[in-house]
Amino acid sequence: MKIPMKKIDLKNDKYVLSISFANYLKGISGMAKVLMEHQIMYNEQNISYVNLFIVKKYLFKERITAFCYYGLVIDGNYQGIYTIEQIINLLYKFNNDNKILLDIHFHHFLYIKIKHLYKLLEHVSYAPVKVFLHDYYTICWNYTLLDSNKEYCGPSGISESKCSDCAFYKRSRNRTQEIRNFLFSYINRITVIAPSEIVRQIWLITYPQFKSRTIVILHQKEIGKYTGNLSQIPPNQNIKIGFLGMPAEHKGWDVWKDIVRKYKDTDQYEFIVFNSSDDMYENMEKVKIKYSSSNLNVMTEALRNTGIHLVLLWAKWPETYSYTLYESLSANAFILTNRISGNITDQIEKRLSGIVFNNEKELMDLLRYPDCVRKMINNFRKSQNYGPMYLEKNNDIVHISRLEGHRKSYVKNIINIKLYNYPLLYVLRILYKYNKIPG
Repeated sequence: MKIPMKKIDLKNDKYVLSISFANYLKGISGMAKVLMEHQIMYNEQNISYVNLFIVKKYLFKERITAFCYYGLVIDGNYQGIYTIEQIINLLYKFNNDNKILLDIHFHHFLYIKIKHLYKLLEHVSYAPVKVFLHDYYTICWNYTLLDSNKEYCGPSGISESKCSDCAFYKRSRNRTQEIRNFLFSYINRITVIAPSEIVRQIWLITYPQFKSRTIVILHQKEIGKYTGNLSQIPPNQNIKIGFLGMPAEHKGWDVWKDIVRKYKDTDQYEFIVFNSSDDMYENMEKVKIKYSSSNLNVMTEALRNTGIHLVLLWAKWPETYSYTLYESLSANAFILTNRISGNITDQIEKRLSGIVFNNEKELMDLLRYPDCVRKMINNFRKSQNYGPMYLEKNNDIVHISRLEGHRKSYVKNIINIKLYNYPLLYVLRILYKYNKIPG
């Protein structure tokens, strides 16, 4: 028996299906920004964007999944919460309405039941599959590749010899193998999308069999040259140092706090935090950032308007892309980072737009001498090493979808759906409406 589902239609004849662990309409992460950009780009090409996000409940410290359902967003409009079977039947309806599924995008495997993905691909034939590398969750449960001592454990995949003393190993072993089996089951149908060359290299250490199926598509395109925010800093002007993003330890928040504590009384530095929270921080100024579909460059604008001089991007893991990196470059900020910060390190070394330190001590030693820091920034500004004037959405993924998704998929429907799902879905929709459950 079929569970009732409200009538849902697509306004376009073609569409892509994407899956992520959170509702990108409410998200503040880099992945949410990517999905928002994708929706806009596909819609601009008269292609509908259908997104599923996970609504779940775990028990016993995430050892048991009580349930896993899917929030549905179409072209930026929330539609409700459904079972995977209902979603497949919706795709079946689209197929009968001669809607062409161009692409299936897996943006993350966090929280999702892998058996649902098997069921989806078993019922939807032909449509190409893209797997996006926003982090390293396909390598280790702890997606930053930091061990339980909060140290970077290297680019290679998990193993007993390497990871047996890590608290994440037991949880990661089964989950990673489950994901790995799924990827290899559909290796001939999957293209892996890396947002930078460095993450492609790291990921292929664990998945070398995907080398010919892994490509790099940057999230953004750099347009023009920004010639502002390059005036010399006079000796009597404080140096404005920025921390970009939420206060997460793997982003270097603890290092930032150490800097503020040690140098707040020098009367040489101004410490400014740029993020989307309402929080205020002791001895720091705050600039609130609010992304929206109509203004995805709000961070760049805030950095330029503030006249930022210096930015700390002290990621403790190999960042796969880092929007804040390109936003800092777009404000002609001088960037301080460390040796293991992934694409941040790679880009700074190529562009000569900052300093890559070997450790925190080297960073602190430099900041002890504000006059030296000011001179370093002024020399960088004299070099006219311009950042981009604009950062535009990179629509290469749309072109690939249009090129590869020329064949109409064959979608099988599902007849038997368990009736107990219906009252639970009704409750979940109410709870989600009032922000009582995550998704």
